[in-house]
Amino acid sequence: ATMDNVFGMLCSRPAKKGMPQRTMGEIQYEGPKWVQDHVAHWCCNPSCSVEFSIFVRKHHCRHCGKVFCDKCSKNKRALIKFGFLKPVRLCDACNVACFRADLLLNAVGLNDLSTVEKICDEGTDVHATTTLFPALTIAAHRGSVLMVQLLLEYKANPYCFL
Repeated sequence: ATMDNVFGMLCSRPAKKGMPQRTMGEIQYEGPKWVQDHVAHWCCNPSCSVEFSIFVRKHHCRHCGKVFCDKCSKNKRALIKFGFLKPVRLCDACNVACFRADLLLNAVGLNDLSTVEKICDEGTDVHATTTLFPALTIAAHRGSVLMVQLLLEYKANPYCFL
């Protein structure tokens, strides 16, 4: 795809039929499918795996939908992409992924190419976001051709609207 095509897709592309629409207000947000309580017998953290009981409660991570014990899901943060404007419970792994996504989005917003490159080299998913828009969309809307090119080098998908 040429740069003009990428900017055009990201800046003016209408939602495809059947895609979940995420805007503030009246439209429903598409969150993760939750693991049902009756099938969760142990904490989903492989390094924990504590068995649930009347003394060890089940908690759903609002980012991945898996079930964790309290110790493995103490993190809280807003997940705007799922409509959670106030902090909600996250498991340890999702908290790290969201932190890394926020670092990437902040660096893209600041048009800091070297930091974006470093974050991507460390393995951060270029499609990850806690907001409504992934990094490539933000870079395209800001008109940063070099940032868009860099994100495309890291396999950012212009058709991916998370």
